[in-house]
Amino acid sequence: GRKRKREEATSRALFDLTGAFEPLSEGPFWRFALVVAWVLSMLDDTELTFVSICQYVWGVRTWHVCQHQDDPIFGVKSWREFMRGVATLSAVPGEPRRQVPLESVRGILSALDPTDFEQAQLGLLILTLLFTFSRTECPCPKTWDGRNNFDPARHWTAADFRLVNVGGKYVLWVRFKGIKQDPRVERPSAQHSVEWLPFEHEPDGRGRDWVPIGDVEDPVFSISRWYQAFVRALGRSRRPDESMFLSRDQSRPYTYRCLLSDFRSHRVSRV
Repeated sequence: GRKRKREEATSRALFDLTGAFEPLSEGPFWRFALVVAWVLSMLDDTELTFVSICQYVWGVRTWHVCQHQDDPIFGVKSWREFMRGVATLSAVPGEPRRQVPLESVRGILSALDPTDFEQAQLGLLILTLLFTFSRTECPCPKTWDGRNNFDPARHWTAADFRLVNVGGKYVLWVRFKGIKQDPRVERPSAQHSVEWLPFEHEPDGRGRDWVPIGDVEDPVFSISRWYQAFVRALGRSRRPDESMFLSRDQSRPYTYRCLLSDFRSHRVSRV
């Protein structure tokens, strides 16, 4: 099914990076010894941490199983204890990403031109991520083609944004679909819309997790101002399943690499 295809694609990508085994080959009966030697080489000869080592091992094991081959760790006695030893020697504490100071965000937004499409889009995207605490995987696919490209079931589309005027105040509603913590959209908030949703939700199998972003008086952080500026700068109607955020040519989705490059360039210009 879909899960198996996703596992096969991910494991193949990791398998290609390792170069440890001949794909689709049963290999010699002592193949399990190659796995142990390979793990020890990653431990001794590289700077890889335990998390990365585990991902590579998972990729090799899963790829073989998906190709109807034996799991290459079969034959390794006390594999669990062996990997615990590897963890002891290679595990490192996680380091949280550094937060961008709010004043830096204000400086970037103040310098953006809301009449320019690229800059209006960046302003809207920055504020949406800031106010929803969202990961960049929601708006931005990693690539235009191939693996990790745009998927309407995971990434934000034009239909996932609704600007509503409630009692003279604007509220931007943004829908979250498949996220890293819940790729199958099984969380309770995605099963039922909130009772005070000011519009009719159209069922499409992608969840009902609508999150409101209230407007503020400060024009720099006004979500309605940036949303309307983005719509005016784009200047055309949208297909519901079209990527909400677009590349410079306005014909392809806005990728994570493009977002990171644009954000960094505007941040550097403020230094």
